[in-house]
Amino acid sequence: MANNRIFYAVQALSIGGEYARGVQSVGITTNFNLEQVFEMGQLGIYENIQNIPEIEVTAEKVIDGAKLLYNLAGAAAGQDIVAATSGTVPIVLSIYNDTKTAANGTSAYNVTCTGMRVSAISYTFPVAGNATESITLVGNSKTWATSGGSADFPDITGTLQTPSGAVFRRQHFSATLASTLPAKLTGAKIQSVAASADIGRENIFELGYFAPYTKYATFPVTTKCDIEIVSTSGDQVTGNATTAVYAGDTDGDQQIVLRAHNGTKQLVIDLGTKNRLTSVNYAGADTGGGNATSTYSYQGFNFFTVSLT
Repeated sequence: MANNRIFYAVQALSIGGEYARGVQSVGITTNFNLEQVFEMGQLGIYENIQNIPEIEVTAEKVIDGAKLLYNLAGAAAGQDIVAATSGTVPIVLSIYNDTKTAANGTSAYNVTCTGMRVSAISYTFPVAGNATESITLVGNSKTWATSGGSADFPDITGTLQTPSGAVFRRQHFSATLASTLPAKLTGAKIQSVAASADIGRENIFELGYFAPYTKYATFPVTTKCDIEIVSTSGDQVTGNATTAVYAGDTDGDQQIVLRAHNGTKQLVIDLGTKNRLTSVNYAGADTGGGNATSTYSYQGFNFFTVSLT
């Protein structure tokens, strides 16, 4: 019997042959790259050549005791970003009958994406809600099939359905004890922290083959950390762009290490020691009754390690 719909309880995600736990959303985008050929003597198109498709998979999960998506995608705990993004992994999204209450037994449909590489990662710690991890992987191969079961996707049964550890919330973020934040934010009332790395990818092709030889990471890799605080005295960032030498109050290079502990697992995100303030946004305190906030955006390059131990 065909499904009438697909909802969260009847689909499950595998990265690198292992179930991803705590997943909140999955999206798959396919872009078909077309190249047009025209000819002298007619206005109409001569041929529309289809080049290799670009596949993009995005997924988000709550951060808890289960493996991070970044780890499932091949990044070892604390591994540098060059080594962590050098490999490829398969991704399988299985869809089950919409009469089920869990994604177990024989799946109705599978989509398999092979040769996928990490393109972007981000971690968000809000003052309200759950801490989340988002990941984007890119590749060039995607296959849909009706399924009679797959070795990559065993049934979700028994212990796999039990919680994998407390979901990280605001109280688990070590703001004053263990995290290393820019000196300017010492004692600040932090509202949210978001850390991310954007890993651009380029194809290398070779004669005789349609698919790319590799999809290498382009360096430098830009990293970002945005920190929002309740503003009690403005953003306290000054600048004078009229002098011969800029006297902006950026405080120089800053070390940023984010730590959180849920009682069982410790998450550490290290952005290194070369982070510079690139912008600050002061807003709020309007007639709607909101509070003033300041958001500080820091930028670094080529250093981004993540571990959940």
